[in-house]
Amino acid sequence: FIDANQLTAQISAADTATSGKFQVTVFTPTPGGGMSNALTFSVTGPGPANDDFNNAINASPTPFADSKNSGFATSDTGGRLDPIISPSACTAGAAASGHANSIWYKFTPTASGTIAANTIGSLYDSILAVVTGSPGAFTVVACNDDTIAPGGPSQVSFSATVGTTYFFMISDWEGNGGATVFQLDFILPPANDNISSPTVILSSPFTDVVSTFAATTQTTDPIVSTTCSLGAANSGRGKNIWYRFTPAANGTVTEDTVGSDYDTILVAF
Repeated sequence: FIDANQLTAQISAADTATSGKFQVTVFTPTPGGGMSNALTFSVTGPGPANDDFNNAINASPTPFADSKNSGFATSDTGGRLDPIISPSACTAGAAASGHANSIWYKFTPTASGTIAANTIGSLYDSILAVVTGSPGAFTVVACNDDTIAPGGPSQVSFSATVGTTYFFMISDWEGNGGATVFQLDFILPPANDNISSPTVILSSPFTDVVSTFAATTQTTDPIVSTTCSLGAANSGRGKNIWYRFTPAANGTVTEDTVGSDYDTILVAF
């Protein structure tokens, strides 16, 4: 320590091997100590390899995870590569009239399913936007600023179509950028997602555990009465999974979804 407000520290060459903006804190042991507020320090150099839309990193195979420092990322307003995102909740604070300093990833699913992506672990207030198309003709698929708390990471999930390339643009609410973590997973629908391929219950008692995160809605799904369709999307149809049971004799069938971790709707036809 030089005085109460200044100190010097030795850092290794490895700490400055990557360019970008880094959050630095100081910790003083107790009693009377604690963690200081963070200050931003810049290590000058070029932006990350995926700074440009044309150099988007392919997020494959899944599950995929990557780390980059976006501190010197740029906004390609001249080439109109960085889209202006709507809704405005995803562009507030973005520089250059709606364009933002950004880094890019892409993913093309080989089957229809659900894409889940996030920036959890990033050390700044990230914005995650998903688009399809090409520069000048982008279509926004999803966008999120804060998924856990204000100023935190971003997270999106959406149904993806086979063969469509989805581009993921990560920018910073404040415009500074920094240590970025990007994670993407692709989840196929469960085997019993469709009424034409239900899980057959051969005997009872029967128990099964299935994730419905990537379940889909089919146009052939029946529209359920109002009591049982509260919260269901698509005009009374909702994402669902199916089971089939044929009793060998007349009797009473009792079924439940006890143990599920969401607000389920259970219907028998």
